[in-house]
Amino acid sequence: MVGQLLNVLDRHNVKATFFIVGSWAEANGRWVAEIAQRGHEFGNHTYSHPNLRDLTAEAVQQELERTEAIVQQLTGQSTKPWMRPPYGAYDETTVQTAYGAGWSTIIWTGTGIDTAPDATESSICNNLMRSAIPGAILLVHPSKAVTIPAIDRYMTEMIARGYTFVPLAVLFNG
Repeated sequence: MVGQLLNVLDRHNVKATFFIVGSWAEANGRWVAEIAQRGHEFGNHTYSHPNLRDLTAEAVQQELERTEAIVQQLTGQSTKPWMRPPYGAYDETTVQTAYGAGWSTIIWTGTGIDTAPDATESSICNNLMRSAIPGAILLVHPSKAVTIPAIDRYMTEMIARGYTFVPLAVLFNG
C-alpha cells in the first residue's frame, strides 16, 4: 500500500509527512528508504505504538529514540521535530519528555477514519472533505486498499478547489 500511496502523492506533486512506527520501519526498511528518496519528511510515531500515557518519561524517550535511530540508519534523515502520539493519547509528561528530547507533539485536526472496520472509499473521502480547512493536519493510514483511492479522490477534488498539500515543515515555517 505504501508504494501505491507514494504514486498517488507523486501524481499530485505532493510531499507529505510520514509518521513512522519504528518496528514497522525495521520490517519495511525498503519503504522507509523509498519515502525518503521521493522527498517526503518523517515524524516519529514511537517504536511499538503504545499508549504513551501508560509509560514513564524514560520509556517514552526510549520509544522515540529507538525509532529515531532506525530512521536515521535507513535514510540519514531525522524524525525531529515531529512526534505524533499513538491513538492521540498524550499528557503533560509525554509532551514535555518529547519536547525535552527535541520533538514537538503533533495532533491531527481531521481524519479519514480509515481504520474503521466498515471504512469505504466514499466514507474516507467524505470524512476528509469535512476536515478541509486551510492549515488542516489530516490523519490517514496506508493500510487498507480503499484508503489509497480515497486519498487520490480527495486530493483531486481539493486541488481543483485551489488547495495545496504540504509537509509539516512547510506548514509551520511557510
